Amino acid sequence: MDYSIFAILILNSLYIFGFANATEYGLDVDKRPDKKDREVLWFIRWGLRNAPNWLQKPLFACVVCMSSVHGWVYLVFNPELTIANLVTYIIYIFALSGFNKLVNDNLS
Repeated sequence: MDYSIFAILILNSLYIFGFANATEYGLDVDKRPDKKDREVLWFIRWGLRNAPNWLQKPLFACVVCMSSVHGWVYLVFNPELTIANLVTYIIYIFALSGFNKLVNDNLS
């Protein structure tokens, strides 16, 4: 069994949690992003704050939902587009989503 897929899954999960955290920002008294309380990619979340939930969640707002969009990391390490890789990719997305749910529930 190739255990590298587990390493990719953990790396991908860390990337997703990091990306979600990097888009966070706090608000000042005027309801604008506080310059002292914002992360490096805060402008993504701020720029899409009025976008519908179905767009925000897979991009930055829900670490479980982000697996669907940010699961591309698997394809970087497995670039061959064979039927077996595509089936594994679909299973990988579900596993990544489940892993992120497990981690997120235990961290909250």
